[in-house]
Amino acid sequence: MRWLIWAITLMLTNGSGTLASRARNTPSYGYHAVAALFSHGCFFVAQLVGLDILVEVLRTHDVALAAKAFACYALTSTTGSVLMQYFAIRFLEKGNRRVGGY
Repeated sequence: MRWLIWAITLMLTNGSGTLASRARNTPSYGYHAVAALFSHGCFFVAQLVGLDILVEVLRTHDVALAAKAFACYALTSTTGSVLMQYFAIRFLEKGNRRVGGY
């Protein structure tokens, strides 16, 4: 269960980081503030869950577990970023929230 929770929080963390990065390139302070708050909150939760997994890797020196953790991190983080960019372009970035909308 913790792996699923970690994967979801990683997707949200990197997706929200992508959103915050895109929001910085808009003239909307509100959009940036909400995106940054979402990003920082997701990061905090992901660290709480992920730290447990990383401590287990360090404690057991289990190379297979480390590889599984890396694969989970890399795949879910990348997926979250790409999906959030699609979602932002498609649904969120209208008017002054549009990247480059100066």
